[in-house]
Amino acid sequence: MPVAPSESLNKYGVSSIIREFVLVGFTALLLWVSAGFQLWLTAWIYIIFLLIFSTVFMATLVCKNPVLLNLRGAPRKAIRTTPLRRYDKIYFILFVPLFVLIPIVTGLEFQGLLMTWVIIPSPLSLWSILLGFVLILIGNAIFGWAMVSNPFFHGMMTIQEERGHQVISRGPYRWVRHPGYLGQILLYLGTPLLLGSWWAFLLGFIMSFAFIFRTAKEDQVLRNELEGYSEYAEQVRKRLLPGIW
Repeated sequence: MPVAPSESLNKYGVSSIIREFVLVGFTALLLWVSAGFQLWLTAWIYIIFLLIFSTVFMATLVCKNPVLLNLRGAPRKAIRTTPLRRYDKIYFILFVPLFVLIPIVTGLEFQGLLMTWVIIPSPLSLWSILLGFVLILIGNAIFGWAMVSNPFFHGMMTIQEERGHQVISRGPYRWVRHPGYLGQILLYLGTPLLLGSWWAFLLGFIMSFAFIFRTAKEDQVLRNELEGYSEYAEQVRKRLLPGIW
């Protein structure tokens, strides 16, 4: 029987919160080790920002959308009613290695173990670092807003019929149909800029295409399988970027 998360925080929700901070710690560890057991100024800024954001984000979800935390922390087999879709398998094959490689490559480039000049002859400027921080700030804000607004926001695409899955049109969903992916694209483009790595920016660019690929496939599934989504798509015409796509 599928798990129907309760309306108040349960053990699965607590597990989801713990996992959020474990991922932040894992990212910090990868940066620290790959940079030769040291962290530079923007790396400290990045990690501290992630900790602050995760704390505020988790607290907001506990207050506003605890059912989503319960859902995301529940055992995968218990909440899935359909097998993992082929496009999601392709997506995760791309996402998981890139998620690990971006901090590693950043640390190695900081040590001077990767030749930056192969891509571009000059280092990142102060303006590009500031741009990176702005992209991270906006990306996390959009991603967090999307999750708070959508009780069906899950890491793996599934129509949650047992929970009365319906179209969400509030919050950022008023302007684009997949704001969560937009937020993540901004995050993964901004992170390498803040941390000062052209190689990691290249990986973030590839990651962006993984999100665009998943957006296109997921949107088609929702059109075919979620009642009311086609009508919603006629009202909110763009999938990721207002006025563009």
